[in-house]
Amino acid sequence: MLTRLYHTTFTRKELIYYGVLCLFGFFLFLASFWEPFKYLKYGMPFLLFFIILLEKNKILINIRELKQNKRFHYLASLLLFFLVAFAINFIKGFSNPRFYAEVYFVVSPILFALLIVALLPTTDLKKGVQLLFYTITLSFLAEKFIPIIQAITHPGQLISAFLTSELESESNYSFQFGMFLLVFMWDRNKLMSILAAGLLLLSFKRIAIFAVVVIGVLYLVQKISRNRFKPAENKFLLFLSNILVVTLLFLFFTGKFDSLIEETFGVSSNFITQGRYNVYQDIFAHFGQTELLGFGLGSINTFLSGAGYQLVNLHSDVLKVFFELGPPIFIAWIILYYSYVTNFLTAALAIYMNILFFTDNVFIYFDVLFIFYFLMLYSFQFDQKQVMR
Repeated sequence: MLTRLYHTTFTRKELIYYGVLCLFGFFLFLASFWEPFKYLKYGMPFLLFFIILLEKNKILINIRELKQNKRFHYLASLLLFFLVAFAINFIKGFSNPRFYAEVYFVVSPILFALLIVALLPTTDLKKGVQLLFYTITLSFLAEKFIPIIQAITHPGQLISAFLTSELESESNYSFQFGMFLLVFMWDRNKLMSILAAGLLLLSFKRIAIFAVVVIGVLYLVQKISRNRFKPAENKFLLFLSNILVVTLLFLFFTGKFDSLIEETFGVSSNFITQGRYNVYQDIFAHFGQTELLGFGLGSINTFLSGAGYQLVNLHSDVLKVFFELGPPIFIAWIILYYSYVTNFLTAALAIYMNILFFTDNVFIYFDVLFIFYFLMLYSFQFDQKQVMR
């Protein structure tokens, strides 16, 4: 009787789990046809919470087991960190509509992943990874079907795209495909790796492709050194690398390299950054006097919108967090992303995401961050310290 009850309870949990993942993918698919549908995915944390609440007497969530679970600790730490950071912003008095919107953009994917952990704290998430990959692939095909066919039948477009940074099939799904490629390569799934690599190229975000190449180089270094150098065991070095890149960004956007770039490449810094350099110059001029606790989440978007810029996102999350949340929170933020690195896959995903943070605004992309958190949860099961039941 008890065995039958346990089996029924577990099956109910799995149905909810796969159901919400399918619904998440369906919302992405709908957004491929009409952009406003993209906001449906932001309701996923509320939906899953109410389902768990309604089914609480049947799914029997084990709170004690949850508190001892590494996946829960990881997400709970992230959630607590951001809530404290945003509370500091709120106490300082920054609470315009953009502030509230971005708070939810950042917190909602963590909540969604956290509720999934509460539902299935120790299960193998491999099937969920594959399901998410298939749904995102279908969404990408629906969004860019004709440009994808053109790129496949005219491969010269892909080659020239590396020089022009323009490809009709370019899509934000590239960020997710890069992460899936890392996971499939770790799993040694050749077919899925080839498919993910092809989709990464077709969706063509150069920073995502570059990030995968960096991970590949680190893997080769680990192999050549016969595992004497392991990214997962050199967190401080990873942190210093992040700080170095941020320092270089500051020097670049404050004009320190302008003469060198013009003499070497014969073009301006603004040309290299596709017109973003001038925007960054205004940002540095406006926020030049760094506030210890930041100018407030969303303040850069508010400034750029008020200044009449067509580009209202900074396209550098490291600079966004530095200015909006302040240097101490910025440093703690980077440390937190590496603190749970325990094996090569967790290190690869953390490094990959931090590289995206340098030149894009994925910090407020629900689907990108949710996929990242979900794949991190999956990668924890390869840590020998994490007991899977």
